Amino acid sequence: MSSKSQRSNPASHRLTSTSHRYGWGLSSIIGLSLMSSSAEARVLLVGDSHSVGQYGRELERLFREKNGSSEVALYASCGSAPQTWISGRATRCGFRQKVGTQKEVSAKTNATPKLPQIVGAWLEPGEKHIVVISLGANLVPASTHQAQRQTRDFLNLLQTETSGQEIQCYWVGAPTSRTFSAEKTARTVDVMRAQIGSQCEYIDSREFTAYPARGGDGIHFDSLGASGRKIAIQWAQAVFQRIPQTSSSASAEGDSAAGDSP
Repeated sequence: MSSKSQRSNPASHRLTSTSHRYGWGLSSIIGLSLMSSSAEARVLLVGDSHSVGQYGRELERLFREKNGSSEVALYASCGSAPQTWISGRATRCGFRQKVGTQKEVSAKTNATPKLPQIVGAWLEPGEKHIVVISLGANLVPASTHQAQRQTRDFLNLLQTETSGQEIQCYWVGAPTSRTFSAEKTARTVDVMRAQIGSQCEYIDSREFTAYPARGGDGIHFDSLGASGRKIAIQWAQAVFQRIPQTSSSASAEGDSAAGDSP
């Protein structure tokens, strides 16, 4: 891994995103090349409290096993929505950062690194990248306008920061919950999917999750204990399988990785 990827200061980080040869849907932007299935890529994972917890830990484990620990970076901030990664608003319910082979940073209260900082420090010109954005759960209670605006602003900034990069982008949407109705979650999913369009491949987490009628806090699978962590692991494995350049061999050990999460 290059010396740039060893930097620990998030203010120097750099990101990228795209799921196929695309120019962010704009003809004026040069299209990005689709990565060959045999090439290994650098991976950037960005997410909310689900990524702080078992879902994020399992997805991170799978990519580290497949692409190498030095090629994977995870940033997760509890309570975050797309706007949080633009404003840098601090979280007070959990933060986790694991960049390459550096020591993991974990704290209850922490500033959320801004998207340009993450992109600038991690993604490099001339290298292949996979960007997985696991955000949407915290937009379910928001208005349609907020969901549209935050998703649009995040993608516009991502486009600006990753211009000319070779990237595959995947957006993992909100899973099911007991706190919010299926109808409300569906509305948010539809709004975000439409806003994302062809800029990233949208992965619908509802296909892989079913929050039980009793137990837990109604939102986080980790709060359900071992049974919830199992759901989170299966969710991460399903997402991993939807992303090209990943293999089925890495998911075989998923259940053995189910430890306690924040």
